[in-house]
Amino acid sequence: MGHQIKVETQGSAGKKGVFTEEDVADADVVILATDIRIEPARFAGKPILETSTSEAIRNTREVLGSALALLPPEPAAEVPAPEKAPAAAAPEAAAATAAATGGPKRFVGITSCPTGIAHTFMAAAALEKAAKALGHTIKVETQGSVGAKNQLTPEDIAAADAVVIAAETNVDTSRFGGKRLYMTSTKEAMHAG
Repeated sequence: MGHQIKVETQGSAGKKGVFTEEDVADADVVILATDIRIEPARFAGKPILETSTSEAIRNTREVLGSALALLPPEPAAEVPAPEKAPAAAAPEAAAATAAATGGPKRFVGITSCPTGIAHTFMAAAALEKAAKALGHTIKVETQGSVGAKNQLTPEDIAAADAVVIAAETNVDTSRFGGKRLYMTSTKEAMHAG
C-alpha cells in the first residue's frame, strides 16, 4: 500500500521491536492489534485504531485502511489553512467550519482522570465547547469519582462518526468496535479545546 510500518510484538516470548520515544513521535497513526487490553498512554495524542489479532490477520488491508481513515485530510498545497475560529465564534463561522470538513459530525467521548474530579469534567467541557465552535456535536461520558455520568447509549455510539477518549486511566473501548477512535489526555483536551 506504499506506507511504512514498525511493529512491536508482546507475548509469551517477551517483547520484540520495542518502540522508542522517537518511533512513537514519528508515527502518524497507531494500530493496537491485540486480544488483551494494552495501556495506550504512551501513544497519547496519536490516532489509535484498536482491533483484534485475528482481524489484523484476516482483513489486513481493511485494518490498514481504517487506520489511515483516522488521519486528517491533507490540506491542498495552494489553499492556506483556515484560521482557528475563536471559542465564541458566531453560528455562521461554526457552520462554515462544519461545511469545510464535510458537514457537521457527531462525536461521542469519554473523559477520566485518576482522581475523577476536576480534570474529568474540565476536559468534557472543553470538548463540548470545541465541538460547538466547529459546528459539530459531541456527547461526553464522564467517568469520575462519583461514577459514570451522562452515559453513552448504544444508539449514541451507533450514530457517532468518531470517538474521543481523553483519559489518564484505563478506559474500556470494546463498545466502540469499528468506530474511529482518537485517544489523548485530559490535559491535552483542555488545552487544545
